[in-house]
Amino acid sequence: MGNMARNKSETCIFCLIANDQDKETEIIKKNKELVCFRDIDPAAPHHYLVVPIQHIHSCLSLHSGHIGLVKRMAEMGKTVLHDQGVTDMKDIRFLLHETAHPAGISCNWSWHPVPVRDIAQGHCKAFTTSTFYFVARLGFHQPPFTSVDHLHLHVLAPSSQISECMQYKFIPRTNRFVTEECLQKRLKDNAPPVISEESLNPNEPHGKDALCFPCWNTTAMAAL
Repeated sequence: MGNMARNKSETCIFCLIANDQDKETEIIKKNKELVCFRDIDPAAPHHYLVVPIQHIHSCLSLHSGHIGLVKRMAEMGKTVLHDQGVTDMKDIRFLLHETAHPAGISCNWSWHPVPVRDIAQGHCKAFTTSTFYFVARLGFHQPPFTSVDHLHLHVLAPSSQISECMQYKFIPRTNRFVTEECLQKRLKDNAPPVISEESLNPNEPHGKDALCFPCWNTTAMAAL
């Protein structure tokens, strides 16, 4: 096992970065356990990756003993955002708007940025599902949608400015992307991830693999 771990650390790009062996990557923050750096292909104005120095394959490799690790990864990500000037994490939330079919069947979903003051003042009656997301989005990709086989937390802000062509990669509550809060709950409950057979086809980035909802409005998503 020791040789396998050593060989992996010599070939894994994130292991090389975490151990200061990649001179092209700028380390933004580092401690004895974690390291944070910018995503090489950013999907938002602020897009950082937080990775453990120890090689862990993916979020599917975690168990209840890793809850603290996930929390600390999120804490580092939020600290980096604060250091980079993203100080107000609660200025905008997102509401899920359900469009009903005449027969009463839910048939369309779309996301809308809504100022918190409008929520407090009751100006959101058209929104039938009260699911909220903060301006920053923190989460993990699940296999087979991981680009690097080394656990890494995506930290994106503002979520309203995630690139249109990359929106589908970072939709919360999907088979592809699990938020750090959901992952912590899963680990606490010791519940395995639910991944449909359709999700195993990485060649359908906008298809059923990306969704837990009946369907979704790509035009509305692109506007976020």
